[in-house]
Amino acid sequence: MRCLLNFGCCIRTTDNLLFVGANVGVIAFPSSQCAEGSAVGSMVASGEKEILIVGDGELFCFPCSNCRQVIAEFGNKNTLVHVCDLNGIKKTVKLCKLLPYGFGRNF
Repeated sequence: MRCLLNFGCCIRTTDNLLFVGANVGVIAFPSSQCAEGSAVGSMVASGEKEILIVGDGELFCFPCSNCRQVIAEFGNKNTLVHVCDLNGIKKTVKLCKLLPYGFGRNF
Protein backbone atom coordinates (compact mmCIF):
# COMPACT_ATOMS: atom_id res chain seq x y z
CA MET A 1 0.00 0.00 0.00
CA ARG A 2 1.23 3.49 -0.67
CA CYS A 3 0.18 6.69 1.03
CA LEU A 4 -0.71 9.59 -1.26
CA LEU A 5 -0.19 12.25 1.44
CA ASN A 6 1.88 12.04 4.59
CA PHE A 7 0.11 13.87 7.38
CA GLY A 8 -0.35 12.99 11.01
CA CYS A 9 -2.50 14.12 13.87
CA CYS A 10 -2.15 13.92 17.63
CA ILE A 11 -5.08 14.55 19.96
CA ARG A 12 -4.36 15.62 23.52
CA THR A 13 -7.33 15.18 25.85
CA THR A 14 -8.12 17.32 28.85
CA ASP A 15 -6.54 14.52 30.93
CA ASN A 16 -3.33 14.90 28.85
CA LEU A 17 -3.76 11.52 27.15
CA LEU A 18 -2.40 11.37 23.59
CA PHE A 19 -4.02 9.65 20.60
CA VAL A 20 -2.34 9.58 17.21
CA GLY A 21 -3.61 9.02 13.69
CA ALA A 22 -2.24 9.09 10.18
CA ASN A 23 -3.66 9.71 6.73
CA VAL A 24 -4.27 6.44 4.96
CA GLY A 25 -4.44 7.39 1.30
CA VAL A 26 -5.40 4.92 -1.39
CA ILE A 27 -6.09 5.33 -5.10
CA ALA A 28 -9.87 5.09 -4.52
CA PHE A 29 -9.97 8.43 -2.68
CA PRO A 30 -13.32 7.94 -0.88
CA SER A 31 -11.79 4.86 0.75
CA SER A 32 -9.01 6.94 2.31
CA GLN A 33 -8.98 7.99 5.95
CA CYS A 34 -7.87 11.33 7.34
CA ALA A 35 -5.34 11.55 10.16
CA GLU A 36 -7.81 13.42 12.35
CA GLY A 37 -10.51 10.80 11.77
CA SER A 38 -8.25 7.91 12.75
CA ALA A 39 -7.03 9.78 15.86
CA VAL A 40 -10.60 10.63 16.91
CA GLY A 41 -11.58 6.98 16.37
CA SER A 42 -8.79 5.86 18.67
CA MET A 43 -9.81 8.43 21.27
CA VAL A 44 -13.49 7.47 21.16
CA ALA A 45 -12.65 3.76 21.41
CA SER A 46 -10.83 4.50 24.67
CA GLY A 47 -13.84 6.31 26.12
CA GLU A 48 -12.45 9.87 26.01
CA LYS A 49 -14.71 12.73 24.94
CA GLU A 50 -13.05 16.14 25.38
CA ILE A 51 -10.23 16.98 23.00
CA LEU A 52 -7.60 19.45 21.92
CA ILE A 53 -6.30 18.79 18.38
CA VAL A 54 -2.68 19.10 17.40
CA GLY A 55 -1.78 18.17 13.82
CA ASP A 56 1.66 17.77 12.30
CA GLY A 57 2.89 17.59 8.75
CA GLU A 58 5.33 19.10 6.31
CA LEU A 59 2.59 21.24 4.73
CA PHE A 60 0.48 23.84 6.49
CA CYS A 61 -2.94 22.19 6.49
CA PHE A 62 -6.23 22.52 8.39
CA PRO A 63 -8.54 19.52 8.96
CA CYS A 64 -10.93 18.81 6.09
CA SER A 65 -14.66 19.58 6.39
CA ASN A 66 -15.53 16.01 7.31
CA CYS A 67 -12.91 15.96 10.08
CA ARG A 68 -14.09 19.33 11.36
CA GLN A 69 -17.56 17.87 11.88
CA VAL A 70 -16.11 14.73 13.51
CA ILE A 71 -14.08 16.92 15.88
CA ALA A 72 -17.24 18.93 16.64
CA GLU A 73 -19.05 15.76 17.70
CA PHE A 74 -16.53 15.17 20.49
CA GLY A 75 -15.33 18.68 21.22
CA ASN A 76 -17.25 21.93 21.21
CA LYS A 77 -17.18 25.32 19.51
CA ASN A 78 -14.27 26.40 21.73
CA THR A 79 -12.10 23.35 21.01
CA LEU A 80 -8.69 24.60 19.93
CA VAL A 81 -7.18 23.41 16.67
CA HIS A 82 -3.43 23.92 16.44
CA VAL A 83 -1.94 23.79 12.95
CA CYS A 84 1.70 22.77 13.08
CA ASP A 85 4.64 21.98 10.92
CA LEU A 86 7.77 20.15 12.00
CA ASN A 87 9.01 23.31 13.75
CA GLY A 88 5.99 23.87 15.97
CA ILE A 89 2.62 25.60 16.10
CA LYS A 90 1.94 28.01 13.24
CA LYS A 91 -1.66 28.98 13.96
CA THR A 92 -4.29 28.28 16.63
CA VAL A 93 -8.01 28.75 15.98
CA LYS A 94 -11.23 27.81 17.72
CA LEU A 95 -13.25 25.11 15.98
CA CYS A 96 -16.18 27.54 15.58
CA LYS A 97 -13.96 29.58 13.21
CA LEU A 98 -13.19 26.49 11.10
CA LEU A 99 -16.77 25.22 11.19
CA PRO A 100 -18.87 28.39 11.61
CA TYR A 101 -22.22 26.74 11.01
CA GLY A 102 -21.53 23.31 12.45
CA PHE A 103 -24.54 21.32 13.50
CA GLY A 104 -25.16 19.22 16.57
CA ARG A 105 -25.51 19.67 20.29
CA ASN A 106 -22.14 21.39 20.73
CA PHE A 107 -22.85 24.25 18.32
